[in-house]
Amino acid sequence: MHAARISDADLGGTRVARHIGANGAVALWICVLNPLVIIHLMGGVHNEMLMVGLMMAGIALTFARRHAAGAALIAIAVAVKATAVLALPFMVWVWMRHLRQTKNLSAIRAFATASAASVAIFIAVFAVLSWVAGVGLGWLTALAGSVKIINWLTIPTAIANLTNAVGSLFMPVNFYAVLEVTRIAGIIIIAVSLPLLWWRFRHDDREALTGIAWAMLMVVLFVPAALPWYYTWPLAVMSALAQSRAAIALIAGFSTWIMVIFKPDGSHGMYSWIHVLLATACALAAWYSLSKPWPERAGSPRGPGARAAHRSGGRC
Repeated sequence: MHAARISDADLGGTRVARHIGANGAVALWICVLNPLVIIHLMGGVHNEMLMVGLMMAGIALTFARRHAAGAALIAIAVAVKATAVLALPFMVWVWMRHLRQTKNLSAIRAFATASAASVAIFIAVFAVLSWVAGVGLGWLTALAGSVKIINWLTIPTAIANLTNAVGSLFMPVNFYAVLEVTRIAGIIIIAVSLPLLWWRFRHDDREALTGIAWAMLMVVLFVPAALPWYYTWPLAVMSALAQSRAAIALIAGFSTWIMVIFKPDGSHGMYSWIHVLLATACALAAWYSLSKPWPERAGSPRGPGARAAHRSGGRC
């Protein structure tokens, strides 16, 4: 099962990277072989591994003009974990653009066709999977259980913790009242930002991928509660986008910090200065080691074969 999940992520991540002219090997490292994925997803056997792999494979198929198969894979990913649904609206733009190129449809007709087909495929696949599994939509009520998690991994919870720590020095602070306000504000920010991101990143394939990455990052940052492996959602999509030396160094440092700050038993050390300093030192070491100029290897491959194939997406 682990091998299948890794294969899904490899297939999707590297193909998507090559499609937009990025390095498939670097995308593979960010998407599959970084410490956050190895320790938390593989070690913890979280369903994010399957969800991310299916979602990336669905995106790759959509970019390759296999739209129905891509939408179906994304629907299966949503059945594993609902977060994958963020990718589907951006894939509508891709399908719409392809319809305009091949069928010579107007923008409105192409958008309506792509939207209707995507929704129909999603509903059909999700309904079949729910029927096979023998479950309904009762699992939606369980999503509220995550509010019991309180750590520093989301902006609303971090602000509430800081307000409590600093404010209590001067006056009594009702931490849970502050937390409720900051979490409501976070949900509002998500609700406003997602449609704006969807509209902003609509013009080509790279923009669609960028929009998915930003949408997932906004959800992880402003959702009421998060766990370390949640950050693998945007990392998987960013693997094809953030490939500069500076970006790779930052990803390595961040992944290392998240990995070290959580203990093997699942608890975190964010309230222990020693643990925070240890995680920060490890993160800085990882960042510094990759931020330095990379030495040129002897016999490095040259020529067109050494470069990722560039396939730019069309524009609306």
